[in-house]
Amino acid sequence: MSNRLANLFYFLIDKIILVPLEFILNERNTILLVRHGESVGDHVMLTALIEYFGKVEKRSVIVISKYADLFLNNPHVLRVYPSPKNKLLKKVFFAILSCTRRPSIIYFTYKNIGNYDFENYMRLTSNESHLRNVYLWRTYWVMPAELNNKIYFTKEEKALLKQRLRLPKIFCVIQSQGKVSYTKRKCWGIKNMQEVVNLTAHNIRWVQCGAIDDPLLNLVIDMRMYDRRADAYILSNASLVLCNEGYFTHLSNAVDTKCLTIQSGFLPEGCSAYSNVTRIASKKYFRCSPCWNHGICKFINLVPECMADITSKIVVDEVKKILNA
Repeated sequence: MSNRLANLFYFLIDKIILVPLEFILNERNTILLVRHGESVGDHVMLTALIEYFGKVEKRSVIVISKYADLFLNNPHVLRVYPSPKNKLLKKVFFAILSCTRRPSIIYFTYKNIGNYDFENYMRLTSNESHLRNVYLWRTYWVMPAELNNKIYFTKEEKALLKQRLRLPKIFCVIQSQGKVSYTKRKCWGIKNMQEVVNLTAHNIRWVQCGAIDDPLLNLVIDMRMYDRRADAYILSNASLVLCNEGYFTHLSNAVDTKCLTIQSGFLPEGCSAYSNVTRIASKKYFRCSPCWNHGICKFINLVPECMADITSKIVVDEVKKILNA
């Protein structure tokens, strides 16, 4: 009975709210694009969809996102709204969106199939699609593989950031660990990152970006304290970004900067594949890969087993190869 009531509720919401909303959006040649959650990289991926709808479909975009600053100055964005803050309202809002399949209303997230949550679905199906198409799979849209993310700056903003940050003329960006609240299975290790800096500091100026609580490396210029706009500007001026798979992989693509990503067995390479990204991964076969946080992970010197044979020398050689290309 509860399922019937829920289905009736969603049916009424669809007819009373979503159908009129889509009519208004279509009349104005506009797409509503919605993403919730804490993962900044997932919100960066929205910018690729905005590029597609703005340039290919010739439609304006209204965005609902926690990170409005990612969409500043974007010529295709009509307006950005924050996600609801009230917990009950947020739960109802996103529950309604998760049931809609209307072409002009896109809820950019994975929708559970029965008891399969996102990680279990990806692991059991061995899905190697780009994450943006996984998030779109129950909509009417599939994005082209070559589509890129895009962050926009005005000349005035660039001038202000240049004066504020005072970056070196030539430098590379490094990230010591990345986000570990979701998983530690994508982190190559702070010690390894430090060894890369030690081996290259004589001819590479390293700027460390990331969260303020990321462990600070030695022999780097510390720029961890800045906001997402500053991060994007710093990356846009770098010769190379060295990072674990995650936010900076997506952000480097949004500013078209070469990126060397240390890839674990947590997820397939295709999930964040970009033309500007080079990856280093273990040459060994691991039956558990991609694990998607499932099962017991063996760590060797605080590094996941699937990354333990990636040495600092291998990474340094690849850094030199990319910079000299």
